[in-house]
Amino acid sequence: MIDSFYFPYITSLACTVAGMAFIFVAWKSRIQLKDAYSLTGWVLLLYSAFALSALDGWVFGLVYLITAVPLAAFFIAVLNAESKSPAVWPANVPFTRPRLRSTLGHVGRFSLIVPFALFTSILPSIGLGFLLPMSELNQMVFAVCAMPLVWGVAASVIAASERPLAPATVVLLLSAVSLIPIYFR
Repeated sequence: MIDSFYFPYITSLACTVAGMAFIFVAWKSRIQLKDAYSLTGWVLLLYSAFALSALDGWVFGLVYLITAVPLAAFFIAVLNAESKSPAVWPANVPFTRPRLRSTLGHVGRFSLIVPFALFTSILPSIGLGFLLPMSELNQMVFAVCAMPLVWGVAASVIAASERPLAPATVVLLLSAVSLIPIYFR
């Protein structure tokens, strides 16, 4: 018989595995219930993170949610990838030099995504951590855990935008606003 101490942990891990299975089935299926499977999977994953947060603290639940679940989903996708035969290159393909405008556009977008979004995501995560009612150590841990999420959202929006300066300006303004809780702490 399972000890009652371990039962919540086992059910949380079972909900994680079931949630990932539902998301995998929704990803691979072509049936009408695709949205229902996906929603059920995400609800199970959020429940498992909430249950583990209630058992071991919110820091463990947050770190569990942002590390274990994406890593498991990555391995499921890698193991499910279909191998394709290598592409055959045509014999006489002329080499063309990229245009200067295109090259500068890619370098500019890279500069906005990697260094700019990285540095401007630090302040909002620290500012949000200072607004939460918890100890200084937990505020620092929250900032460390939230910063990659803020950076990922900012980088995704900048990368997907046709005009990347608009979301970059919003990220910069968000960083400026987040100086208020940091300054008045």
